[in-house]
Amino acid sequence: LRPNTSALTPAPLLHGTRLLAATEYCTTMSGDKQTCCGSFANYLTSAKFLLYVGHALSTWGDRMWHFAVALFLVELYGNSLLLTAVYGLVVAGSVLLLGAIIGDWADRKS
Repeated sequence: LRPNTSALTPAPLLHGTRLLAATEYCTTMSGDKQTCCGSFANYLTSAKFLLYVGHALSTWGDRMWHFAVALFLVELYGNSLLLTAVYGLVVAGSVLLLGAIIGDWADRKS
């Protein structure tokens, strides 16, 4: 028995009246002479991708900070959630009370 190698070869794609291989398809559709890997490398260095990565890392760091502060406050106040709850209420209250005021100020200044 011979192994079936047809599953390992890329399936050809139809473009117009020509039959193209997968690498030709990426090169032809992009308009320049790059392969699919080159186009993927360009995407990884694009501003859109870097903006998404930066936002994801910033959000992750912010959530980790809030989690670490909560754990620290629990340990600081003798395994009680009272200090953590007060901290959460102060943060949420300040956002609720000052968020609109600071937003209006920022809109007027810009």
